[in-house]
Amino acid sequence: SAMRAAGCTSRVVTPHSTPRAFRVSRSRSRRRGSRRSALAASDVVAADPADLLVQWATKDGLVLSPKVVVGSAFPGAPRGLVAIDDIQVGECVIQLPTKCTAFDAAAARADTALGLGDAIVSYESTDSTKRGHDVSDETALALFVALAKRHPERTEFGAYVTALPEELPHSPLFLDDETFNDILPATPLSLIDETDDARVDLFLAWDVAAAVVDRLVISTEVSTDDREENNAVTGLIGTTEVGTENKKAKELTLDEFTWAWASVRSRAITFRVQAVSAEGEDNGENMETNEDNSEGETKKNISERKTVTLARRCLVPVVDMMNHACEACPGDADSEHHHPGPAVREVAVANTVEWRATRDIKKNQEVTWTYGADLSNERLWLYYGFCPDPPVHKGTSVTFSFLEKALLVGIQTVCKDDAVDVYEKRLALLQKAGVGFSVQKRKISDQESLETSEDGCESAEGNDENRALQFTASCASQPTALAGIAGIACCDAGEVSALYETLRRDEDATAQSVGTFGKRTVTLSPESRRRAGRYVAFLLGQIESTAVGEELVDDRVAVDGSSDNTAVDSSDTTTAIANSHNRVTTSDENSVTKRALSRSIAFQFAKSTRQGAVATFQSIAPMLENETLLANDDWIDQAVETALMCR
Repeated sequence: SAMRAAGCTSRVVTPHSTPRAFRVSRSRSRRRGSRRSALAASDVVAADPADLLVQWATKDGLVLSPKVVVGSAFPGAPRGLVAIDDIQVGECVIQLPTKCTAFDAAAARADTALGLGDAIVSYESTDSTKRGHDVSDETALALFVALAKRHPERTEFGAYVTALPEELPHSPLFLDDETFNDILPATPLSLIDETDDARVDLFLAWDVAAAVVDRLVISTEVSTDDREENNAVTGLIGTTEVGTENKKAKELTLDEFTWAWASVRSRAITFRVQAVSAEGEDNGENMETNEDNSEGETKKNISERKTVTLARRCLVPVVDMMNHACEACPGDADSEHHHPGPAVREVAVANTVEWRATRDIKKNQEVTWTYGADLSNERLWLYYGFCPDPPVHKGTSVTFSFLEKALLVGIQTVCKDDAVDVYEKRLALLQKAGVGFSVQKRKISDQESLETSEDGCESAEGNDENRALQFTASCASQPTALAGIAGIACCDAGEVSALYETLRRDEDATAQSVGTFGKRTVTLSPESRRRAGRYVAFLLGQIESTAVGEELVDDRVAVDGSSDNTAVDSSDTTTAIANSHNRVTTSDENSVTKRALSRSIAFQFAKSTRQGAVATFQSIAPMLENETLLANDDWIDQAVETALMCR
């Protein structure tokens, strides 16, 4: 579906169960066919690409329940899988045997039908000082998509690519500069940073991909039989001219690659595959699943051969048509009402992955999956092109940063009465928790300012006074990372000494696989816990307005891009999103109207992500009240313990 996009990102979801060895799609041997004249564009007829893809996948071995079809659950809904009959809990909706085709980077590198394999070899065999980066798996797969889009009749991959949505996801990545700047004040800072990083990834990947295509040589020697077979699954009637000469491919445009790259990022599924190393008896891939585990979790193949577990990203026809469903935020009645969770989950059985119903699915309801229960609104918008409604669910979170220097100034204020030796021990504990690498190991007097170390002490990111520490707070979840640091900062002198001695003994116990920490040895006084909780509340209060952004005054955008009474209404916005997902484009849509609709969608999603971020802070606040901390504060002990075990 168009709502799909891994992360990091590819589809962020990783199925626990994994086929033994997905068959890699490779082109068949090329048999020379007779020469035919190319048909005019008006003579080409296309069938429904989604239906043809299901037919192809079924022939390939995938089993789709007869109770499920490709479609929309209601007018204006995105395309997905929909029940046409009642499905009972536990019933199998999709079966994916290990023999089924899954298109991945290996298939791209092995391609001969499009000439991609040879082009990648040619590029990577060039002196690395005279070219860009190596071809990553993601770039190889995106190239495979782009070239199959150009020549769907040449490869069985064409059936899949032809069925992909034509429009880009409604991601902040693809907004025009004016719209992006307009929503910037209301956009969480973490999303702005991640969007910038993703844009850099895109342009670097395009630079490599374009260089590969420059080396691409297309052979026109394609047999009539193979071409007609691929035409049958792409829906094209007829064939282009068949000859024997070779020609260079046309230049790869940014728009062309962006669409392919976005398709991979929004649809690729990550499977964990075991590969036998070069020291093993064979070079194949294998996977064993624990069939007694209802979650379908994989376990390593135990043998004398040395194996490694690889993350393998694949484009899996039909499976990737399922849309995402969020799980509810615990304790939130509205979230529990609107987010019942995915309708199916994957389970490993012998040589097959099955998607089974988690609950009864009624006729005309959508069959949904999860791309990852912990995916935030920001990541769903950035990589998949949508934001859940309402934006409060299990994955709702907000990411923010503190400058280490500023954080340590605050901590020093909290523990200003420390003796020098106590402060040095406290700082050692903080450094164990990942804080304080950029400062000197002594207490700084009231007259001194906090400065970076002059003795070359380096942090994980170098000796940098601007080093930032990043935290993520999740909806209705205790802020344990921040609480661990606060607990170290707020405990009394005796507790500091006790923690320091435990830490020292733990580091000395090098012969033990598990040290002292991890055995629940941290026990702070109720007052220290309360102070730590209140300090966390103070820190969150300081960062909240910066982290969540400003409230948008009006998310209704007029056709000319300004705000007035002729703005696009919510029903038009919903239709625009659905049209993009379903590959529907009306002929009378002009560029101005499309831009206005895009702006309206962007404002809607920006407002939703901010609402989710605000809700996250609101859900945490009650946990940090004095009464709550005194009644239930042992989680702060656990947070401190986790912090001291983290490095």
